[in-house]
Amino acid sequence: MPAGGSALSAFIDFFRTTGPLIFTRVDDVVNEATLRTYILSRILNSSDMLEMIQGGETIRDDIFLEEVSSYEHYHPNDEFDYENPQVVTQWSVPWRFSKVDLVFTDHEIGLNSGDLNAGAMFHQFKRLKRIKEQNMWTSLCNGMENDLFAQPNNASMEAGRESPVFPRGLHQ
Repeated sequence: MPAGGSALSAFIDFFRTTGPLIFTRVDDVVNEATLRTYILSRILNSSDMLEMIQGGETIRDDIFLEEVSSYEHYHPNDEFDYENPQVVTQWSVPWRFSKVDLVFTDHEIGLNSGDLNAGAMFHQFKRLKRIKEQNMWTSLCNGMENDLFAQPNNASMEAGRESPVFPRGLHQ
C-alpha cells in the first residue's frame, strides 16, 4: 500500500522512537510567566546602584510637609521680628524583607548531574538548574512589581509593626 494511504498505526514505532524537535537551545526554556512591562526596571535603571543599596537600623529621612509662612507686607522703616519656622518632619520605617526559594533535592542533583552516560544525557533536554533559576528570578521580579501596586494593608505593612529601634508612635 502506498505511504499516503497507510494507516497511522503502521508508524507507531517510528513516532515513539523519533525524538522531539526543540526550537530553543538545549538549555533554554521559554519564559511565559514574566510580566510584559516592568515599572520596577524603569525605577531601578534610573538610579545609581550606590543610592539603591543602603544600610542602617531603619529607613529614615526628613520631609517638608507643611509651610509655615512668614510672608507679610510692610511699610518703609518698619521694624521686624523675624521668625525661624521649624518645618522638618522626620519619618522612619523598619526594613522590609522578601524572599524567593531555589531548592534542590539530593535526587534532583543525582539525576541531573554531568556524570550521566550519553544516553541519559540525550534525554536531559533542559537543564534543571537553569529552569529553577529562571523561576526564582521571575518570582522575584513579579513579586516586587506586584508590591509596587498592591492595595495597602496597614496590619501587614511596616507601619503596623513595632520597630525594635523606634517603638510605635516614636518614629515620626
